[in-house]
Amino acid sequence: MPGLLVALANITVVVILFQGDFTSTSTSTGLFELIIYCLVNGGLAATVALAGMYIVTLLFNLPTGFKLVELSQPSQPLLQRLLREAPGTYQHSLQVSNMSEQAANAIGLNADLVRVAALYHDVGKMINPAFFTENQVEGINPHDSLDDPARSAAIIISHVTEGEKIARQYRLPARMRDFILEHHGTQVVYFYQLAVQRAGGDAASIDIEQFTYPGPKPQTRETAILMLADSCEATVRSRKPTKKQEIADIVQQIIDGKLHSGQLDESGLTLNDLRVIRKTFIDMLQAVFHPRIDYPKLPSAAAPSTAETPVLAQQQTPLLNNGSGTAVRTTTDSDRIPTVTVPIEPQVTPSTRNTQTKEIPAIKIVLDAEDEAPLPDVPPLPRTGEYRAIKNGDNAKPPVKKDPPEE
Repeated sequence: MPGLLVALANITVVVILFQGDFTSTSTSTGLFELIIYCLVNGGLAATVALAGMYIVTLLFNLPTGFKLVELSQPSQPLLQRLLREAPGTYQHSLQVSNMSEQAANAIGLNADLVRVAALYHDVGKMINPAFFTENQVEGINPHDSLDDPARSAAIIISHVTEGEKIARQYRLPARMRDFILEHHGTQVVYFYQLAVQRAGGDAASIDIEQFTYPGPKPQTRETAILMLADSCEATVRSRKPTKKQEIADIVQQIIDGKLHSGQLDESGLTLNDLRVIRKTFIDMLQAVFHPRIDYPKLPSAAAPSTAETPVLAQQQTPLLNNGSGTAVRTTTDSDRIPTVTVPIEPQVTPSTRNTQTKEIPAIKIVLDAEDEAPLPDVPPLPRTGEYRAIKNGDNAKPPVKKDPPEE
């Protein structure tokens, strides 16, 4: 688009300069050539600009569009390492990335920068992944074995400083490293309250600096959005709300807490920005963590063996009359499998009684075993939506379409 605009601007200037005389053939030919040159100039200008931007990105490691597209690829070595070593953190980062992007779009910020930075904001957790909730096995918390609030706080806080070192090692742009350092600001970790409790409530005896993130506080609106998205997603995931209103209350509490504690003072976010961010987060979290129906497990129905078939036929398939003079045999499974109705020929005298086996889903019904002579006419069974003929010896009856019997 910029290249096209340059070309149109050049053409406009050329037309204005030559608008005095269009009657001469030589003038018209020269004007046409100049217009061609203007179009070529616009294309070359765009090409040189793209190439120059790419070179500047490589030289100065800036988070340009090229760099962000490259860093957002799942095949990036650092993202692959995060996926393998801290899979829970990786999934958390994906959700935070989506939330941050939508909120940044809603208030007109650089959504691409926020989205990509959110993918890397917790890479420091790879050093000790098991000490973070999203990577822990159900019921196993290493902090319980450690039993030291100060050491636990040091491990939690270190994911910020270690993450910044890892980002430098993988040459992430400085602007993205700011997200790692600022996404917790200078807030105090949970273990400070535990330490005060163990000290008998004497907060003066506890060094609060040991339980405080190094910061700084978010310096831009983008890093502030990441801070809010990170806290809201982690809190909602840990509390496991069962109602949508609970999710809305949690988001409101998180935003109010950050605002009143001064964590957003240097970010530049306005109250209107916070209102839009709150609504965006609530909508997204309600869509992800909505209550789900607890579906009961359906017991599997095992097919009976051939030896048990006669017993099943006698005990579970009573003969009924469908009102048309034809006896039918119904089979109802105890696990609420739909009733299957099989048409059966009227009973005959013992001298002409026959043996015939009919197959229905999961159960074989044997009518009798005294005589092996086939019945005069055997109704076809439906298979894969069609009625197929059952062959008697070498003679095969043509398929006959019949309405399915009533259940």
